[in-house]
Amino acid sequence: MPTRCLIQSSIFVRAIRVMAIATTVIVAGPSGLVPWLEGGISKAQAGSTVVGGRRMSCRAAKVEKSNSSPVLAYAQAGKIVLNPRKMRRYPSITQRIIFLHECAHQYVGLDETQADCWAVRAGKRRGWLSLKGINTVCRSFYND
Repeated sequence: MPTRCLIQSSIFVRAIRVMAIATTVIVAGPSGLVPWLEGGISKAQAGSTVVGGRRMSCRAAKVEKSNSSPVLAYAQAGKIVLNPRKMRRYPSITQRIIFLHECAHQYVGLDETQADCWAVRAGKRRGWLSLKGINTVCRSFYND
């Protein structure tokens, strides 16, 4: 399905790419974020759910959870679907990056690299992502 972007977490190359992007963002600082990340998000305008122990929101998409989804997470226009059973296998910080990656597709389209970069910038801007966290994310993809 061309409108779906599936997380392929078992690919080591993806972890290396995320690490390279994240190192640049953490060291250089975030830029180019969508303005809604800087302020509060209205629940009426945002799809939100608890991911990795934190309330996460994506203004551009409603959020659904489905234990029957065959994949970890995916995005379609206006929708993010998460599989809670599969998400629980990952550290909290990785779960949040996965959510933000899927949210990013609402803004950057199908480009996986841009979605990864957007997610890392958003995590840094929100104050919970550091280089140590990125190392955790990369290890969790590598060990999958």
